[in-house]
Amino acid sequence: MKSILSVLLLISLSIFAGACTDSTISGVINADGDGDQSGAPEGDVEIETDAAETEAETDGDFVDDDLEPENETETDIEDPTYTVSPRELDFGCVIAGNEEVVRTVRIENFGPKRAIIVSYHLTSDSVPQFYILPEDYLAENESITLLPGGRLDVDVGYLGTGIAGTGGALEISISHSPEPIMIELRHENSGNPIIEISPDNEIDFGMISKNRFTQVPVKISNGLDLADGCATLELSNFRFSNPELSVFQTQDLGIGSFGERLIPMNGSFTFNISCYSVEAGTYENTLIFDTNDPERPEARINLSCQTANQNLILSPNFVAFPLTEVND
Repeated sequence: MKSILSVLLLISLSIFAGACTDSTISGVINADGDGDQSGAPEGDVEIETDAAETEAETDGDFVDDDLEPENETETDIEDPTYTVSPRELDFGCVIAGNEEVVRTVRIENFGPKRAIIVSYHLTSDSVPQFYILPEDYLAENESITLLPGGRLDVDVGYLGTGIAGTGGALEISISHSPEPIMIELRHENSGNPIIEISPDNEIDFGMISKNRFTQVPVKISNGLDLADGCATLELSNFRFSNPELSVFQTQDLGIGSFGERLIPMNGSFTFNISCYSVEAGTYENTLIFDTNDPERPEARINLSCQTANQNLILSPNFVAFPLTEVND
């Protein structure tokens, strides 16, 4: 009988050893050696293993399987995809006096998850001929957050001064962009200017009295036709052929301090030349402008003036008209 019990005990131990290899199975061994899978009476020993209480080793680190996966961190989210277009704003040929011309830059954020922060301003050489429209203007410390799927239009205007070749840039700063994005602004420059002067070539002041002066208006225009190009007339270094002769004078032409006077297409400016002398005589001089008109690199106006030996006297000094009845 004892032999039979010993055999049964060995069989039970074998079954128990096999059950321990399964992490989800509970096995019970009774004190009398009977194996019972149905329950565990008082005094029995229950051995239970569960996957929730086990630890798995992964790459040398122990991970608890019950923990939820970690949320994506900021570095796990890919950088946003965005576009800025166009990269150049060409305002074409705008002649003086025309309406303002507006061009648009579009910024789009394609995401997929991140927003972008946008700021922009005109470079110093762009002002005042170019400007950002008031509804799109940002102060220096302002910015706009553009969510995924969003887009932003920035309108830039040109004042229509007609100065050919005018340039500048719109500087756009975007988060995640290592450097600012520069949008070139330009106004067409083509063809050659044509200088037109009225009166042209010669001004004769005639006879004037001593210690009195007379003046003549002179108009200088840029006669280039739009069909022939888009160019600005530049006047520079105006001078008299005889600088010692002070009889002839001009008003400030705005050339000396700035180095040049710019006249846009369809533009002009008018100034006065005067003759004044305290001595009787005949005087001549030439006013010279350096220009960028290839056909007339030096524009010349010949000047002449005569001063009488004595003041001119009108006689009589006045004229009296008799009273005259006016019929109703």
